[in-house]
Amino acid sequence: MKKIISIFLALASILALLAFTACGSDKDGGGKTEIEYPDLVQSEYAGTEIEFMHFWQDADKAIQDMAKYFSEGTGIKVTVTLSPVSTHLTSLNTKMQTNTMPALYTMWPGATMPEYVNSGWVMDLTDYKGEWMERMNKDAYASCVTNDKLYIAPVNMAFMGIAYNKTIFKRNNVEPPKNMADFERIMDVLKTDTNLSYPMIWGNDCSANMIYLMALSSLYQKTPDFDAKVSAGQMNFKNDTMVEIYEKLFIDWAEKGYYNAETCGTIDRMSKAAAQFVLGKTAMMRLGGWDLAVIDELIEESGGSLDYGMFPIPGADNDGSVLAAAGEAVAVNAKLSEKEKGAALEFLDFFLHPAVNGEVCGIINSLSPYSGVEVEAKDCITELGTYLDDTSRGWTTWPLDVQNKMGECLDIVSEKGGKDAKMKVLNEHLDYLASLWK
Repeated sequence: MKKIISIFLALASILALLAFTACGSDKDGGGKTEIEYPDLVQSEYAGTEIEFMHFWQDADKAIQDMAKYFSEGTGIKVTVTLSPVSTHLTSLNTKMQTNTMPALYTMWPGATMPEYVNSGWVMDLTDYKGEWMERMNKDAYASCVTNDKLYIAPVNMAFMGIAYNKTIFKRNNVEPPKNMADFERIMDVLKTDTNLSYPMIWGNDCSANMIYLMALSSLYQKTPDFDAKVSAGQMNFKNDTMVEIYEKLFIDWAEKGYYNAETCGTIDRMSKAAAQFVLGKTAMMRLGGWDLAVIDELIEESGGSLDYGMFPIPGADNDGSVLAAAGEAVAVNAKLSEKEKGAALEFLDFFLHPAVNGEVCGIINSLSPYSGVEVEAKDCITELGTYLDDTSRGWTTWPLDVQNKMGECLDIVSEKGGKDAKMKVLNEHLDYLASLWK
């Protein structure tokens, strides 16, 4: 498996200049492949009732069906609850305070984990002997470790890359960039295209999020063991490399007109940005695998289609693909009864079975962190994967408020008159990021 660290308008019409090929479908172009779930037998925990709380809206129906199949086969009754991703952590905090935590629940690796581990609500899975443990990608494993112990089981690796309009790129005779210098050259060319408002994504939060990821990509290329140094407390986001990259991306690039620092709100930022991309008003946008559904909905509503692909977020001056991947995982409630723990772990084994895991990952447009899992991902996700090599790296998922904080930072920076004032805001933001990963 390639080496990766498990690191959201109505559209009136589509422009005639867009091509008539969408970003992939099922592998064979036909219907969905029939999934063969594992055979199940009556469990020693039959009759036990457990709850699985997750935030994968697009996969909810499939997960409900999986739980029904599991319940009928094992006798363990599994209730599936969909938790809106925007309020998921708030919901978990409320449930912790009211002692109503579910048996299993989805979680993000990274800076949010120590708080939950210290609360006593997360089971230590380090010595668990589930079959999925043997197939886990070692970097996915590392991203789910807190205090040298594995507390959550990774489910997927959701790519974050840059979507690009292939028709616009072809019209301007440019190819996807391999590094930051190449990226600047391409944007200089795209700036001359009078059909575009900006070469890159329109919208505060999305632009800021992409800049943040580009800065991380560059940092990884210059300091390959950055994540290990952060975990060991030897380094944080407030370092010379990040300050230098932030100055270049937040200030210099905005002044060159590579992207628009105008805010487009919080709730509908993704749909507005996606509309600009689908309409051909911008050639590129930051896109996560989970965002593809928004693009597809806008294309469908317009009655048109769009020829787009994805490439990794460019790093510093040297060649080499750097992939940011947001890993998502499942935690087990540590305060369950012994029967409930046994039932929960049995369901976890089922949920991470290659057939089941592969179906979930395919629906949410991501890849699996386990060997032996086939995922029917969209063509653009597969294309993104072709850029990877054995040195590709990414970063673990950040707390949900980071993207909003990035947007606020970019908005403030765009209003400051002098470079010193702008750098003061950037340094304050880096101080904030540094405080998250102490």
